[in-house]
Amino acid sequence: MLKPPTSIQAVLGPWWWQCPDTGSCAAPSLRLWLPTFGGGSAAVESGRARPCGAGCYDVPNGEYLTIRAVADGGFTFTGWGGKCESIGRITGCRFHMWNNYTAAATFAPLPPPSDNTGNSSSDPVTTSVSFVVSVTGKGTVAVRGSLAYPSSVCSYSACTVTRLKRDNVQVAAITTSGKPFLGWGGRCRGTQTTCTFTNDFGRDGAPRITAVFGS
Repeated sequence: MLKPPTSIQAVLGPWWWQCPDTGSCAAPSLRLWLPTFGGGSAAVESGRARPCGAGCYDVPNGEYLTIRAVADGGFTFTGWGGKCESIGRITGCRFHMWNNYTAAATFAPLPPPSDNTGNSSSDPVTTSVSFVVSVTGKGTVAVRGSLAYPSSVCSYSACTVTRLKRDNVQVAAITTSGKPFLGWGGRCRGTQTTCTFTNDFGRDGAPRITAVFGS
């Protein structure tokens, strides 16, 4: 189950719209998005943060935050994407809000217990397929992770994402710059903010996903 941030106007003002994607920003209030995939939640644990919708927080510039991912029963946290990607599967992430950030959390069902029979020689070889996510306009795409791969976050350009072959991959469009989401292209179609596709080669080669936002 995907729980993306609510796409709403800024509660405290439009300052966060003008912030760049890299470097520092002089806006008095910044915005944090915490999309989650699967059975679990992510929230601000400490620091000043004002909710602005599901998975969305308005935060004073420079505030030191701790965010935490909490898995539901029967699920395990598989990792962060975006702002906290570098810490892997550590559930707590700490940082200063110097800009608008997205930190996506993925939770996967716990694997069934092993039968310990040692009869694993017939297990199929697992392969992976890399696909490209292209973002046109001002917005962000979060890609669901798995037990093998953490979440991924792509903004304002093309990024390459790797997932298991034939895995059902879920992507979510997030309007992080005050511009509307206009629709998908490639393996995804339509204007719904979420899309699921099969990660496998087709007649057009590896999957390619395009997300179009207003500019």
